[in-house]
Amino acid sequence: MKIINLPANLIIRDYREEDFDEVVRFWQLTDLGNPARGDTIDTIRRTLELGGKLLVLQSKNRKPDLRHLMDDL
Repeated sequence: MKIINLPANLIIRDYREEDFDEVVRFWQLTDLGNPARGDTIDTIRRTLELGGKLLVLQSKNRKPDLRHLMDDL
C-alpha cells in the first residue's frame, strides 16, 4: 500500500448519511452517477451494512462542498 501525505487541512473519514447529497453532486459532476444503477441512500446503507466502506476527503477548515470518494479498497 502506498502512503500518501495529505495536506494538514484535509482529513479522510467514513461516510455519514448527511453526506449523501454531496455524494450525489460529486457523482453528477464527474459523470459517475447513474440513476438506472439505483444509487440511492438505501443502496449505500445496504452496502455499508454488508461490510462495504465509503470514504470522504474533507477540508478541516470549512464545510465541504465537494467530497472525494473511494470504493472497493
